[in-house]
Amino acid sequence: MVVSSKSIEDNIRTLSILSPHLLHWSTRHACRFDIGKFQLVHCTRYEPRYTPLPLVIGTHTVEPSDTALYLGVMVDRKLRWREHVELAVAKGTAAVLAIGRLARPSFGLPHQYVRQLFQAVVC
Repeated sequence: MVVSSKSIEDNIRTLSILSPHLLHWSTRHACRFDIGKFQLVHCTRYEPRYTPLPLVIGTHTVEPSDTALYLGVMVDRKLRWREHVELAVAKGTAAVLAIGRLARPSFGLPHQYVRQLFQAVVC
């Protein structure tokens, strides 16, 4: 769920109202949600007014964090995307190193296949 308002308190209040409806919908449609995997990020750039408030859903408390992974995109609290860039660079580096192990001069893949693999996977 994504909620937007002028204050974090209003967001928590709205999420607290919507959460039971979401959980009820999930039980009716055989789509159980694991509340333990829920992530909460308060996106704001205003540091002086930022107070992290948790979301209470039934007996579970979802603590706010600075980052959350959403559909493969790392969203940070200030929407600066630095964590996502670091994650993408780490994945690209791991892929390049793996391709490098396949491209040994003595017994590795021919250059044209290594180049094609690099362009398909890394680029």
